[in-house]
Amino acid sequence: MKLREADTRANRPQWPKWAAAAAVAVLVVGLGWNILPHGGTGAESDDDAMVDAAVDQQQDAVKGGHLTDLASSDPRAVQAWFSGKLAYTPPVPDLSAQGYALVGARLDKVKDQPAAALTYRHGDDLVTVFVCAAQHGDKDLDSDSDDGYQIVYWTKGALSFWVVSKLDAAQLKQIGTTVQHTA
Repeated sequence: MKLREADTRANRPQWPKWAAAAAVAVLVVGLGWNILPHGGTGAESDDDAMVDAAVDQQQDAVKGGHLTDLASSDPRAVQAWFSGKLAYTPPVPDLSAQGYALVGARLDKVKDQPAAALTYRHGDDLVTVFVCAAQHGDKDLDSDSDDGYQIVYWTKGALSFWVVSKLDAAQLKQIGTTVQHTA
């Protein structure tokens, strides 16, 4: 009788063990998919965080009436003012030919990074160009929107640029392209 039972067990199919292993694998993959980040690179999430932070800084500056630490329409004077205040000297493009008057500049922080904030006026609209140390290599002009603001951004060499305004997307992209080629 015992031989018959042993023989019956030996002839049983082994699929329940494989099915259990497959179920565990599916469970591990499912949990990993829901817990671990996916669907984008770290650079994309960094960009999203920088977009949010730049818009927050712009909103705070407008609400607080603190658009500039230095009021000046002279790009050379603004650039000289930054000398020694940051680890880099930001380019300060003259955009008056495009209808953007330099109002001045301030020291700021974007996502806890020291930043130069260059403020321009175009009619009733304000445009702020944040210049920070780059976290990633060269990157083409990209755009986003957040909380009623349009943002264009890119990285050139050791600097990243974040242009923030309530101008429409096409206008801001045009000014971003101008800054990109003059900076």
